[in-house]
Amino acid sequence: MKTIKAFFLTILFSTLLIFGACGSKDSEPDTIISTPAQVYHIEKEVSLEMDADLLHNAYLTGDALYYGQEDEAGVSRLYKQLWKLGASSVELFTLPAGERLENFTLTDNEEFVLFIKHFELSDENETIWTAMELRKTDNKGNVLWSVEIPDGENIPFLSHVLAGKDGTVFASSDCELFLFDEAGTLKKRQTIKGKLISLLARGDEGTVAVLQNNQKNQSLTVHKGSDGSQMLQKDFQTEHRWYRGEKCIYYLENDILTAYDWETNTYTGVLNFSDCGIGISTIQKIVPLEEEKFLIVLQEEGAQACFIILALSPEAEQTKAEENPKTPLFLASINSQNFQTPVTNFNRRNETYELKQKSFKIDQMDRLNAYLTAKDAPDVIEIAGVRFYHGYIKNEYLMEITQLLENSKKLDKEDFLARAIDDLAVDDKLYVIPKEIDATVLACPTELLDGSTSWTADEFLTFLEKYPDAYSGSEMPKEMVKEGVLRAVLYLGINDYMDREIGKAFFDSQEFVTLLKRIHALDVSVISRSARERAAEGEPVIFTLYLTATRDLLQAEEEIGRELTLIGYPTGNHDDGQNHGALIGYGGIVGIHSKTKHVDGAWDFVEGYISGALNKSKFSFYTGKQAFAEKLVEDMGEQAVFPVTQTHVDKVSDAFQNGTYVDTDTYDLVTLIADEAMYFFKGERSVEDVTRIIQNRIQLYLNEQS
Repeated sequence: MKTIKAFFLTILFSTLLIFGACGSKDSEPDTIISTPAQVYHIEKEVSLEMDADLLHNAYLTGDALYYGQEDEAGVSRLYKQLWKLGASSVELFTLPAGERLENFTLTDNEEFVLFIKHFELSDENETIWTAMELRKTDNKGNVLWSVEIPDGENIPFLSHVLAGKDGTVFASSDCELFLFDEAGTLKKRQTIKGKLISLLARGDEGTVAVLQNNQKNQSLTVHKGSDGSQMLQKDFQTEHRWYRGEKCIYYLENDILTAYDWETNTYTGVLNFSDCGIGISTIQKIVPLEEEKFLIVLQEEGAQACFIILALSPEAEQTKAEENPKTPLFLASINSQNFQTPVTNFNRRNETYELKQKSFKIDQMDRLNAYLTAKDAPDVIEIAGVRFYHGYIKNEYLMEITQLLENSKKLDKEDFLARAIDDLAVDDKLYVIPKEIDATVLACPTELLDGSTSWTADEFLTFLEKYPDAYSGSEMPKEMVKEGVLRAVLYLGINDYMDREIGKAFFDSQEFVTLLKRIHALDVSVISRSARERAAEGEPVIFTLYLTATRDLLQAEEEIGRELTLIGYPTGNHDDGQNHGALIGYGGIVGIHSKTKHVDGAWDFVEGYISGALNKSKFSFYTGKQAFAEKLVEDMGEQAVFPVTQTHVDKVSDAFQNGTYVDTDTYDLVTLIADEAMYFFKGERSVEDVTRIIQNRIQLYLNEQS
């Protein structure tokens, strides 16, 4: 996530806190793929030292990989490497000087189709590209045919090359498809409607399937190899990482490799990686082989690559698995990809239970909530943000884990940040321990603050009256800027206008009317430049920083060339001393369903998942005390990529220690107030009408709560 975020993130922050790290594209109804009936096992496994970039551009077969490499002198060579222990690379042939191998594929007859760029060196030793060529050779580099790729004002770069059947060749740039016959004659060059072409796959009788990534979805079109005419088209509303197959394409969903057949428009679960003991988070390539086998390439630690052949298990092994099945457990998840490795590890080590995921999209929360009430409800629940957490407790979906934690041999409550325990405890009862913690904080160039490290709502507005565009985002409408200012004031200052203990609202007070009028009077502008650009040029800007590492602060300072103070969100003018500027959020939250019949198995998974917070994360702050402390200082010193100082560490540490965990109800109330206030900011209602409506709605809420 980018360090400096635009102003609109402030407006949407309540959504971020509600949904945690979740994100979703518009999606078609979720199709839950059942566990495939056929069981695969590891037939062969070899680990070799292999550079990740080299592996990415390689062509793989069942026993070898082919790759191109350029030496320091700029000479391109093609190599063959058997992926077996002790094997060494064999040079197949060298390209002439002035040629660079950019892409290639292997034909069924072990011939090569190469995409080559020609270049010359100028007198200043600069590279001048002169032509592009598609060339077919035998395995010794002897040319069978070659054709110059037609260029124009924008020379296409062939990102994909595919050998079709009967000697035909397909190639594509980002948005164009090229069709060549067996003699290398260009038969068709056509623009494919849509966005980036990301995959070519071949079908029957010379057809080719083209997968494209659009802004909102992915699409597949199938074309005749003879004339390029389109035969069919399919839109995928859910984005997947696809792998090439024969007459189908594959994707991963909840550890299951699924095949999509474009002719029949059907999805079929092929194999379950959990059954094979393979965590899919490290999979780099999936290559279908003949005889119902698959080559799986994993990228391990460092430069290690693991090559695995999966084959159908013998019938005896399948029968044994059927006679001695594990008891199934179910995990209802939103971020299914985050649980692939934990679920795989659990299924490997637990001899009694097998955990399976049922995945939902973030816009399918109604379906997930209905699942929680069903007779066959899940045993474990991923909780997509604190809004749902408190709702699940209220509806008695979650089991209290206080006693389970006290009896645990793996976990000790004292090993976690105290605030993570306290913030999510309800009536001194613990239902979850979050794995991740984050802080969202307002940051401002230090020289603008006259030594201040925090501010009240009044001080925040006084600052904006002096610098009215400091909180504006690029192309942000004026009324949305003002709504964002109101939200920022109310996150920690809402109690200035309501008393929860006595159940009384004061949004019809002169103080709140004055607040709205001050915000409405801000002389904001519609800004065309980004906050980063403006700050780098010395303009006063308030940033929203989402802290996942201490380097986030350093990187922000480097981008704008100025020291930043994490001043935080403004507290109320009548601050009781409890509220402080950073907004604390939690992620990685899982709980046990109160109706599970397998508490021991569910707790075994939850316990193992939570214990991951005790080890430092590469990507975020974890709630384990030691892991959090190590994350704070991980980039200190000259050897770090982003060397941070003790000052950066102290600022970020203070933001987490003194920040405020704002309850879900507050975010809902802030949204309610901001939505009504927009009518005033747009000039559609008077301030009196708006405050009266807000007062009535908040008072009704307080009455219901009491």
